[in-house]
Amino acid sequence: MKKITLVNSRTVFIASLVVAPTLILIVYVTGLKEHRSFYLNSLISTPILSIALIGFLTVGLYNGWKVKDTVGRFTLKYKPAKLPDLSGLDSGPDGGDHGIGGIIIAIFLWLVVAIFGTLPLYYVVGFIWLTILSISAI
Repeated sequence: MKKITLVNSRTVFIASLVVAPTLILIVYVTGLKEHRSFYLNSLISTPILSIALIGFLTVGLYNGWKVKDTVGRFTLKYKPAKLPDLSGLDSGPDGGDHGIGGIIIAIFLWLVVAIFGTLPLYYVVGFIWLTILSISAI
């Protein structure tokens, strides 16, 4: 049986913070001579990063690496800011107490907006399909 190798989670995190920007910078700098666009540079760097990630995972799984938790409990190190108290806000002159009538009206308005929002999308998608089929037929 193989011995399990522990890899520090902090090391993996720092390595990913170094590798990704370095690779993106290398792709950008090599693209300056060829005048590649930012979009094309991102299309080149994304598969390279994906292959590097899959390679790292494959080698790690094959060799039996396990990630050792060296960060610890993150909640003890991170103190979130206290959220503001929003209980004093009201939604209208009567404090937002509309009862069952308000709920029914809200559901009805939601359905109306959903229907009128869906109809334009239906026609836009139909137009796009018609365009694609027409271009492919040409």
